[in-house]
Formats: sequence, structure tokens, C-alpha cells
Amino acid sequence: MYDVVTVETDFKNYNVFIQESKFIAKEVINFLKDNNINGISLEMDEKILPNVDFLSELTQLEYLNLGRKSYENLNGIEKLVNLEYLDFEGICEESLDLSKLTKLQDLFVLYNKKIQNMFDCVNLKRLVIHHYKKKNTDEFTKLKKLKILEIWSSPIQNIDGLMDLKEIERLELRYLSKLESIDGIKNNTSIKELWIQNCKKVK
Repeated sequence: MYDVVTVETDFKNYNVFIQESKFIAKEVINFLKDNNINGISLEMDEKILPNVDFLSELTQLEYLNLGRKSYENLNGIEKLVNLEYLDFEGICEESLDLSKLTKLQDLFVLYNKKIQNMFDCVNLKRLVIHHYKKKNTDEFTKLKKLKILEIWSSPIQNIDGLMDLKEIERLELRYLSKLESIDGIKNNTSIKELWIQNCKKVK
């Protein structure tokens, strides 16, 4: 009757409901609550949506995939205090404060100034970030629990801000055309995988 899949991540598995309509019926909400469905993936055809307010009733959600859509506002997400996994590589016109998502462990994001307090999510274990706009990684210093970090298509020139992140096991630096040095991790003994792609100034 309903499309539910198991999504495996590096840290946990989730029972995820595939939402294909921009409206969610009350019986669907009841189904999700009654059947231990702790995730939703928004896969409707519409590329632009006004909001996700219907999610605010689903406070049990631990997994949310918003995809690459555009939203007018995402305020409903701030009520999902149990959220551990958030994938949002789209655009939001109004501000979204992530500081209330204190359990967040997995974050996939397209950098946007509208997304506030991302670096206050100190329980993050994985961060995949595209188009980070700053030239250094100083903001990353708060994320002491990171195990996996991917930085894509950014003007950063060094990764000195990663110096004190002692739990990182996998670091991926991709399409960082301004990156000149990776000395920031030269004394890091926890890294097991290091990927450097299209970072032409790194020697």
C-alpha cells in the first residue's frame, strides 16, 4: 500500500517512507506513526514547494531527504528534534536554523547563508558540503565528532581549521581549485581514507 524502504547509512539504518505527493493525507501520517517509520524521502515531481509544514506532526522522524528542490520555507524542520540524518542540497528562500537539531549526525548540504548555525551541530559525525563560500575552514573547528568530511567545489585555500578534528577517518577534498596546502592534517593519525580530486594547487 505504501512505499517504504530500508536506507543504510554508515551509522544507522532507517525505515524510510517515499513521499511522492506534495500533500500528505492524515491516514498516511497515522500509518507512519503506528508502524515505526522513522524517515521520509520527498520524491515528488514538483521542483518548487512552499513548505514542509506537514512534517511538523512527525516528530519521531530521524531521517529526512529533501533532495534538490527549492522551498519557500523549511520552518517545519526545526520541530523535528529527533532528526539524525538530513539531506538538503536544494534552495530555501527563508532562514532555517539547524541549532535545534541537537541529535543531527549526518548532514548533506548545499551551502547557503539561509541555513543558520550549521556549525553548532556539534554531534555531527558526517558532513558533506557543496559550494562552501569561505576561504578557510575555521568554522569547522567546533565539529569535534566528525568521522567523515567531504568538501566539494569551494574556494578554501587551506584546511588548517581541521587541525583539531581528531576523530576524522575519511576526508574527501574535491574540486577545490584554490586549495594550496593540506598541512592542517599532517599530524592527524586518525585519517584512514584521504581523497583529493581536482585540487590542482596541492603539491
